[in-house]
Amino acid sequence: MLKLWPIGFLICCSFIRFATANPTLENELLKLDQIQEQLDLKRDWVKFRFDSDVQACKDLFFTTNCTTKAKKQLQREEKDLFEQENLLHTRQREVKKAIKDEEDQQRIAERADPKQVQIRANNRASFEEKQREKALREAEVVERRNDAAKRAQENRNTSPF
Repeated sequence: MLKLWPIGFLICCSFIRFATANPTLENELLKLDQIQEQLDLKRDWVKFRFDSDVQACKDLFFTTNCTTKAKKQLQREEKDLFEQENLLHTRQREVKKAIKDEEDQQRIAERADPKQVQIRANNRASFEEKQREKALREAEVVERRNDAAKRAQENRNTSPF
């Protein structure tokens, strides 16, 4: 049960991430992830069998010959897994690219929406107005600092003491 939680979490995150994408592409990507998990499991079993074979070889007289055979078997099986993973990763890249292209097209369509254009224009105008106000406040502060010595002198001259 504890091992299923991270997988479920990842699946939920992938749904959130691709919520705007084509559902068939999302499903295909999930299936590809499941295939990747199966290949990882197969790879673990191949390594386990290799380790078991090496341990069994230690009981034999011709240890080197036995371990060499086990290593060759491991290499053949890993080569097959590598070819399968290579095809899988190629397809995953294609699907992710298709999803990204769809999301980019959607983003472009949203940016071209007249309401969004107007909102961005209003935000930009508001930002520029705030920048102007800030510049005026800063100029006023600089002017007050420059006049501070003059005001201090005037205050000293008008003092009754």
